[in-house]
Amino acid sequence: VGRIFGAALLSRQADAADGGLRFEAVCVAVDVDRPRAWVATYRDGECRWRALPRSRGVAIEFDPHWLEYLAVRAAGSLYWHICYTPCALALDTATLEFSFLRVPAMMFDGTSNTHKCRIGEMPEDGRLCVGSVERQELLLCVRGSGDGSDNGWVVERRVRIREVLDGVPWIPKNSFLRHFNLWLRDIDAGRTGKVFIGTLGYGIFSYDLNTGKLENLATEDGMQYGHPILPYFSAPVDAGSD
Repeated sequence: VGRIFGAALLSRQADAADGGLRFEAVCVAVDVDRPRAWVATYRDGECRWRALPRSRGVAIEFDPHWLEYLAVRAAGSLYWHICYTPCALALDTATLEFSFLRVPAMMFDGTSNTHKCRIGEMPEDGRLCVGSVERQELLLCVRGSGDGSDNGWVVERRVRIREVLDGVPWIPKNSFLRHFNLWLRDIDAGRTGKVFIGTLGYGIFSYDLNTGKLENLATEDGMQYGHPILPYFSAPVDAGSD
């Protein structure tokens, strides 16, 4: 089987016959030095597994320990960030083929914290993007070529966040300290226009790209929200209920 490092849902749909669910899920492992996927299909009350062959085009030439166990779903693929490397491991959900996605060079220097940049979708149209907090600016890049292209990425949005960070009294004002103590944790998969900024010891924050509002994410008892931050949609409320 190899060393399993992650699992994710591929698809799901309601079963009109009995009101249940049909779904496909994938477990991904490193088999010797190649990624390999096992796909589970659940329908009619039965779960069946099929093993895909090891990837021919992708080799895992690093310690699999650095692969994040939670995948990001974006623009038709699943992505596993790889700590301390300029790439993410991608699995196309349609073809079930693996590849590496290289992030912009400006977002990787090999020495910063393990989650310096994050893959996601642009909130307006769902395009694949990668984001990072660089020199007190929030950058969102999309796939593109031509002048200014960086490993196949171009800057789509550049938001200066120094002023809103200055509004949080306990965050250091020194730009050098901010550079090494702040990073982008997640891009909201619910495409709300929010991103989540992490710090070393100064809290976790959400930043709204539409309103420019920075919010400290802490519960009433002072506990911080966890990582990653996932979208949650509550069940609809019955209009006739109290």
